[in-house]
Amino acid sequence: MYVNIGGVTIRIKSDLDDFPQKELSRIFHGYVSPPSAPGIVMEINGMKKPARERGEVPSLLEPVYEYFLDIYNKFPRESNPEKKALQDTLYLTSFLSLASFREVLQQQAKGKFSIQITHGGVVIVDTAHNVARYFINLASAPPLSRSLEAGLYFACSILFPSFQGVILHGAGFHHKGAGYVFLAPSRGGKTTISRSRKGEGLLADDGVVVRKIKGELHVFGSPWRQNTWAKTVKEDSYLHHYPLKVVFFLKKEGAPIKLTPGEAMGKTLLHFVQCLRYNTNHMCRLAFNLCGEVFSAIPAYAICFTGEKLCWEKVECLLENRR
Repeated sequence: MYVNIGGVTIRIKSDLDDFPQKELSRIFHGYVSPPSAPGIVMEINGMKKPARERGEVPSLLEPVYEYFLDIYNKFPRESNPEKKALQDTLYLTSFLSLASFREVLQQQAKGKFSIQITHGGVVIVDTAHNVARYFINLASAPPLSRSLEAGLYFACSILFPSFQGVILHGAGFHHKGAGYVFLAPSRGGKTTISRSRKGEGLLADDGVVVRKIKGELHVFGSPWRQNTWAKTVKEDSYLHHYPLKVVFFLKKEGAPIKLTPGEAMGKTLLHFVQCLRYNTNHMCRLAFNLCGEVFSAIPAYAICFTGEKLCWEKVECLLENRR
C-alpha cells in the first residue's frame, strides 16, 4: 500500500494476514497514491507476546531505559519519570528479540533511531535510512487500522525534517491560492475553527504539513483529521499544496498581536512541532532550521478565537493593517 503525505511517498509493508487495507484506504482517503519510489518505508510486524509490566531492567537494556528517562525528565508533566521509563523499556522487551535489541542499541549509540510506545505497539524509526518498523501487540492492540494510523503519524513526524518538512499540531486552510496555518493546543479551537467553514478550504484540522519545496514554503493537508468534514476530502488531496502566507496562534482573549520571528519560533518548537522530544539530535536541528526559515519569511500573529465563524475578510483586513 502507498500513501502520499506532504508530497512524500510512503510505502506500507506488512506480514499480517489480516492487513486492514480497505479500512486504511478509508482512513487515508485522499492520500492513497499509486506505487512509486518511496521516500519512507514502514514495515508492520505483528507480535503476540504478552507485555511485561514489572521487573528490573536487564543490563543490556540500560541504554534504552536511559533513553526514555532522558525524554521524560525533560517534560515534568510525567508524575514519575523513572517508573514511566521502566514501564516503557519493559514493554519494549515484549516485542523484540535479543538480536533485535543489539541492532537497536547499535543504532541508538550512533543517534540514528527514535522509539515511541504508541497505541498497543512500538515504533522504531531508523532515521539514517528513513525506515520505520512497527511492532504491534496483536493480543491487546486497539483496532488494527487505528494502531497503524498512529504508528504512521509518529514515523512521519520523526522523518519529515529530512524532507525539509514538519508536521504541526494545527489546522490548515487554503484561500485564494494561499495557505494559512492556525496553531493551538488541544481544546484550543482547531476543530472549532475548521467546523466554522463547514469544510470549505480545509486542508487539515489536527495535523498540517509545512515543507520547503524549491525554495518556497508550502502547506499540505494530511489524513490525520477529525471526521466531521471527511466527505469534503477529494480523492487527489495529496496532490494539492499552497504557498504559506501566514501562521496564526489561537488564543482565548486579547487583541491581535504580531509576533517576532523569535517568539513565533519559540512557541512552535515548544508546543506544536509533533514528536520533537522523541527525535534524534540531527532531526531536531533540521526541524529547528526549518522553523527558523518559516518565521524569517512568514508573518505570525496571536489572535483571539472564541468560536465565531472564520471570516477571510477580517483576516485580510488584519494582515493589511499590520503591515
